Amino acid sequence: MSKKTFLLPFGVLAACALIIALLYSLKPTPPKKPNGSKQLLVASQAAQPGTYHPVVTLYGAVESPHTSTLAAANSAFVAQVNVYEGQFVEAGQLLVQLDNSDEQLRLDQRNAEVKEITAQIASEKAQHEANLRALGIEKKLFNLSQKAANRYENLVQKQVGSDVTRDEALQSVQRQALNLNARELQVTEHPIRIARLEAQLAKASAMRAQAEIDLSRSQITAPFKGRVTRLYVAPRDRLRQSDPIIELYDTDTIEVRAQIPVRYLKSVRDALQQDRTLTATLKHYDETVPATLVRIAGSVGKGKGGLDGFFKPATNSLMELGLSVEIQLSLPELENVVAVPPQAIYGQDRIYQIKDEHLKGIQITRMGETRAANNDALILVKGNIERNAAILITQLPNAISGLKVSTVSND
Repeated sequence: MSKKTFLLPFGVLAACALIIALLYSLKPTPPKKPNGSKQLLVASQAAQPGTYHPVVTLYGAVESPHTSTLAAANSAFVAQVNVYEGQFVEAGQLLVQLDNSDEQLRLDQRNAEVKEITAQIASEKAQHEANLRALGIEKKLFNLSQKAANRYENLVQKQVGSDVTRDEALQSVQRQALNLNARELQVTEHPIRIARLEAQLAKASAMRAQAEIDLSRSQITAPFKGRVTRLYVAPRDRLRQSDPIIELYDTDTIEVRAQIPVRYLKSVRDALQQDRTLTATLKHYDETVPATLVRIAGSVGKGKGGLDGFFKPATNSLMELGLSVEIQLSLPELENVVAVPPQAIYGQDRIYQIKDEHLKGIQITRMGETRAANNDALILVKGNIERNAAILITQLPNAISGLKVSTVSND
């Protein structure tokens, strides 16, 4: 190997080292950070506690407490369907007609049983009248036979009559006594027989009434003015007892259920207990409907953070069950609350006061919403807020107590 070939790799390495050293010496120098921290420029407004009429935005759903599922009372075929899903109906309107042949036959049978027992009662009363007349005759015949037996007994004692004739007279008395006893028993048992027949008549009448009810149940009618939400049957369907037929709800009992957060419950409950009317507006599609809070639920649902409130709309324009509705609920007036823009709220319960160019966190309670003169939304808060305190109204991602800021007034 020549000396030139041997030194070539070392030359390459030396050249690379020289280039790296040159690049390192020529790299730009980063600018130095200025001494001291840069202050953030933020906006503020002076806190002005006052009296406001808060409005709470809620979200609820349309429902009706009168929702019914009509079912088959007996097994039957569907003869006719007169309505469809979504259709409005009137109270008493025939919705579905079931085949009533069996029910009509049972009713005819019960009518025949009632007529039969009624005839038996009439026959018993007529028989009783005949028994009363026959009883008088039986008594007279018994007396006559008794007198005849006495005469024959006297003749025998005077030895002018035969024993055979006397015995025949005595037998006649006994036979007449048996007839009289039988007639008296029939008269005595008349009230018992009448009572038994009347009980049978009452039973037959009850069974006839049940047959009439079963016949009437073959006609599925609307229990109230409402709207059909679901139809389960079609003509010629075979239904068993308790099979669902149709579902509908009462349009006159339409209401909106919405959860009222816990922080508003006290004022709502106090107002309802004092019979104060709490008004609201419901936003339904592009329509605004006035409403009234009529009651609140008696228990808190599992996993819920408040009580459900029930709002009654002024009109029945809210018809579709389950429809989501935005609600603006007006609460009673509140004193000593501060109105701040939404961007002043951090989390759910904190705002910041600017004092001596530093932020100071303040715990607050949200009391509702209101509107500024320009219709901008404002949040009503309550807490340990000094009058005229500078409230931070710029949303900072790194806001924390002690952060230094520079203030631009927004009054």
